[in-house]
Amino acid sequence: MLISGAPKIHTAQMTCAIAATSEIEGLRVSLIGAEDKFGERASRGTTINLGMPAFPDTAVSS
Repeated sequence: MLISGAPKIHTAQMTCAIAATSEIEGLRVSLIGAEDKFGERASRGTTINLGMPAFPDTAVSS
């Protein structure tokens, strides 16, 4: 017995799976780039000053 909605569900699931696979591949590329950048910094032996975040709106005024 064939269900008329089955092909649409299958197509939607495949589209979702393809999108998830593409997102995972993009994350892998980003991770590789970050690891390369980190490796460059670590090999130089330099420190990076990230500074302190400023929250001027949360400071209490006297």
